[in-house]
Amino acid sequence: MSRSESVGRPPRWWRAALGVVLAVLAGVLAPAAVVADWAHHQVDDTEAFVAAYGPLVRDPRVQEALTASLTDAINRQLGLEDNRLASALVQRAVGQAAGSDAFETAWTASLRLAHAELRALLSGDPGRLQVVDGEVQLRFAPFVDAVTQRLTEAGVPFLDRLPEVTGGFTLLRVDPALLPTLQAAYRVLGIGAAWLGVLAFLAAIGAVAVWPPRRRALITVGAAIAVGIVATWWATTAFVRALVDGLSPALSPVAGAVAETALAPLASPALAVAVTGALLATMAALAARTPHA
Repeated sequence: MSRSESVGRPPRWWRAALGVVLAVLAGVLAPAAVVADWAHHQVDDTEAFVAAYGPLVRDPRVQEALTASLTDAINRQLGLEDNRLASALVQRAVGQAAGSDAFETAWTASLRLAHAELRALLSGDPGRLQVVDGEVQLRFAPFVDAVTQRLTEAGVPFLDRLPEVTGGFTLLRVDPALLPTLQAAYRVLGIGAAWLGVLAFLAAIGAVAVWPPRRRALITVGAAIAVGIVATWWATTAFVRALVDGLSPALSPVAGAVAETALAPLASPALAVAVTGALLATMAALAARTPHA
């Protein structure tokens, strides 16, 4: 190679250093894209939210916590707190309604309201929704029709007051001081979900393009992505479990079920990205060296 041919080329170690930086960047951005897309669907897609959390109503722990809160609300509304016989009738009727098709329908309707409250809270545009003191609630109103017939059959008095049952099962309470930060994060999340995957792909392509030993670049990109997704899965799991543990005290008996439900949609894409990265690194490592590698 002549002196004139080498003048315009950056030294080889600079290309390698830039390749390492881009490979590591791909290993950071790819897992971040997976998590951003998962989180964005959790807080922005009502249908995905309902599909994920709808089956929770069949969990006995969820039914127990919900029926206890609903029973207390009905007893308060009907003024039956001190009437043990009537309270027992309400408890039995609500317990019998739990698990019925009508109860599941009410659960779905209440989930939609709760998700609308969550979006209103994070977007800062509550509209006609009333989000009081940063609380997102599973509203009791949709459950009234599901239990009215059973309450009537049980002989519970003062049912003319029942349609006025208000309040709900508190799912999440946000500290007002943290709300501006969460709202900013929500906006960033929407942008990240759209662009992080593209940036990760460009970083990976860039690493392979600028790093002269492409075989080494492929190994580094694949390994970075695999390690990155494993680390991100661990961190996200720890964060979700800590977040769930900090939810409403009424949810503490079902915290494990809520955490599992929240993480379930993340498992498959995370595994797919991890396997892709591992296969890329392995195949590049096993590939025979060629003069152009």
